[in-house]
Amino acid sequence: MSPAQALGLLSAASFHYAAGLGVIRFVLPLAAEALVEDLFLVGALVAVPNAVAFFLDARIGGYTDRVGKKKPLLAGLVGMMVLGYLLP
Repeated sequence: MSPAQALGLLSAASFHYAAGLGVIRFVLPLAAEALVEDLFLVGALVAVPNAVAFFLDARIGGYTDRVGKKKPLLAGLVGMMVLGYLLP
């Protein structure tokens, strides 16, 4: 695979990931509000991704400083592909 093809593949995967995340962040509160009457639970559900990022960003940043950026990037890309295939 040439570097241009690899960059194209990475760009396409990143675009699909960002587009899907944008749709989920828009639809999730609406769906949760229809299922749950307590708005506190809806807010907690929407806050979970940001809370996870808050606690993991520094640790993942330290890890990438130690091992470099290529391995975590490839692991994340493979993880997204596997989860995208396994989840409905």
